[in-house]
Amino acid sequence: MLERTGQLPHIKEAQRQMLANIPFTGNSFLSMMIALDLPEKPAGLRMLDVGSGASDLTAVLIALGADAYATDPIYSSSDAILKAYEDAGRLADPLTFQIFAKSRAQHPERYKPFFASDMSEFPDNHFDEVSSMLAVIGHLDTDWEVLTACLEELVRVTQIEGKIRLSPINMFGKNEGEQRKMQRTQNQLRIFDWLDQRSGYLEYGTIPALNVGPSASTLIIEKLASPA
Repeated sequence: MLERTGQLPHIKEAQRQMLANIPFTGNSFLSMMIALDLPEKPAGLRMLDVGSGASDLTAVLIALGADAYATDPIYSSSDAILKAYEDAGRLADPLTFQIFAKSRAQHPERYKPFFASDMSEFPDNHFDEVSSMLAVIGHLDTDWEVLTACLEELVRVTQIEGKIRLSPINMFGKNEGEQRKMQRTQNQLRIFDWLDQRSGYLEYGTIPALNVGPSASTLIIEKLASPA
C-alpha cells in the first residue's frame, strides 16, 4: 500500500513545530455548534473533531448519543495535557477543560493522538461529520504542503454525502506578524482553487462565523463521491 503524503515524516515534523507554541485551550461545545453549524440532533452520527485540544465538544456529543471521536497529537500523554493546560493559564476555560478531562478518562478510546494529516486508524468513507476549529485553519495553514495533506486526510475519512466543517476562514490574531498573515491569506485562497479542481467529488460553500469574528466564515465541504 502506498504511503500517503500526510504520513511522510517531514509533514508530521512540520506540524509538530507549528503546534509547539500554541496554548492548550479548547473551544466550547456551544461556540462550535454556532460557528460550524453542526447538526442539532447528533445522536447516531459518526462525528470527528480534528485538532480538538481541550474542547468539550466530543464529550457532549458522546453524551448526546453520537459516535464521536477527537484527535490531537498531545493526547498521547496525560502528563503533557495537564502541563499544557497549566501553562495556558487564564487562556483555558476551567469548566470546558474539566468536561474534556472527565470524558477522556471515561472514554480514552475516543481521544486519538493523531496528526491531522495522518489518521490511518480510521477507515476510508467513515464519518458523517468532520470538524476542525482553530486547528487545520488557524494553526496549520501557514504551510501549503501541510495544509493540503490535512485536507486530503479529512476528505478520505469522510463518508460520501458527509460534510467537513473548517473554521475560521479570514480571521487573524492581534499579534500575528504580517508575513504569517500573508501566508495564511494566500493559502486560504488556494483552498478554493484546490476544491474547484476536485469539483467532480467535492462541493463547498461558506457561512458566517459571527461568534468568532465579524469577517470570519466557516467553510463547509460536502463529499459527493470518492476520488478516482
